[in-house]
Amino acid sequence: MSTTTFRLKRSSVAGKIPTTSQLELGEIAVNTYDGKAYIKKSVAGDESVVEIGAGDVGGQSYAEYYFSADSGATTFTGNDDNGETLAYTPSLSNVYLNGILLDSDQDYTGTDGSTITLTNALDSGDILQVQSFSSKLQIAEYEYTASASQTTFSGVDNAGRTLDYRVGKVEVYLNGVLLDPKIDYTATSGSSIVLTIGASLNDHIQVIKLPDFQPTKTDYKPFYFSFAGQSGVTDVSGTDSDGNTLAYNVGSIKVLKDGVLMSAVNDYSAINGQNVVFTAALDSSDKIEIQAYNKSSDRPAFEDVRTEGGVFIGGTTDEYLLGQYRQKAFTPAISGSSSAGTGNYTTQVGHYVRTGHMVNFTIQLVWTTHTGTGNLLVTGLPFTSKNTTGLHYTYSVAGKGDLTYTDGDTVNAVLENNATQLKILTEDGAGNDGAVSMTGNGSGRVLVTGQYFVS
Repeated sequence: MSTTTFRLKRSSVAGKIPTTSQLELGEIAVNTYDGKAYIKKSVAGDESVVEIGAGDVGGQSYAEYYFSADSGATTFTGNDDNGETLAYTPSLSNVYLNGILLDSDQDYTGTDGSTITLTNALDSGDILQVQSFSSKLQIAEYEYTASASQTTFSGVDNAGRTLDYRVGKVEVYLNGVLLDPKIDYTATSGSSIVLTIGASLNDHIQVIKLPDFQPTKTDYKPFYFSFAGQSGVTDVSGTDSDGNTLAYNVGSIKVLKDGVLMSAVNDYSAINGQNVVFTAALDSSDKIEIQAYNKSSDRPAFEDVRTEGGVFIGGTTDEYLLGQYRQKAFTPAISGSSSAGTGNYTTQVGHYVRTGHMVNFTIQLVWTTHTGTGNLLVTGLPFTSKNTTGLHYTYSVAGKGDLTYTDGDTVNAVLENNATQLKILTEDGAGNDGAVSMTGNGSGRVLVTGQYFVS
């Protein structure tokens, strides 16, 4: 038996884990803050760092936590939406907001193992997702800020860490969106990432160094599928692009489509460990990544689908593009055409739903006094109508007898092109239009519902 010399290295930084280059065989590293010790092992030249006496908490090597945000929320701790108590090891966690990976140096603070504090307050309905890894799933993160057209990222990152990864054990994010290793970048050197298309000035590049798995490990495995020349695919199974056969534990996968996290409720089902069935058919340009984890409890199912770009539905040309969806309240108002004036309202409600280039809206206004003069207008529509000559819109107006105009006439609201206001007009039995004056309508009621196109 050879003589072995044991030496100690020490760190008092929370979550600090040594790398293979920082430890020699036979050395022991002690983290006095976490109360953990580490050694380096080498199997057939394959080196890794392991925690002495480590065991997965609760038999798990990976856990996820989901929090639905209230408006203005910045701090997340305690029980999540599924009743799980947030617990993680600093430097062994990822944080996603609405499916987009956040920057641990700029977007949030997570240093105590039980609380995530965001730099910016969230909106109501935002979803914060925290991934917690055990030492068996040790990861490292590198972050770079790009110069104009920069393609190669290597060496020291923004935090002074030198890029180092094992080929095939890396994920790359551009501004929080996961890139495709077969199309978007090359990572073959272990020390540099080369983008296919140069980044823009100040783009944020994150490189996640994945664990160094042994063939017998089943803690985590990614599968990649592409569908060149195939349209209408819904059932993803079998051999992926790397020759690996899809297999997973039910309730323990993450599915990403073109780098965006998918919802297990709305976008796919995965119930047999071999197939992932998508609700909507995939397009030939879609790229699917399925991340399979060894997690004993069911993975929380609720995840919204988030995208900063548009969605093509049924085709790939602009006529199939859904560029935006929004629903929100707005504040309409009564105004005079000659002088706007001000009013006292008992009801002042507006709500819209925008789907692509179409806006559906509802307005309810009841006022008791108003100082405006001229003709009666309703202002404050949330978007400017499409600027197409002659493209006007006419809506019925319900006044419930609270407007003054010629008896027997019909009251309408007219939205002209390139406008954000409604003209309140009357039409007699002969088809003649007339304006509704503010005179005599210092109090009144207007209810309008309709839709219009925007650019």
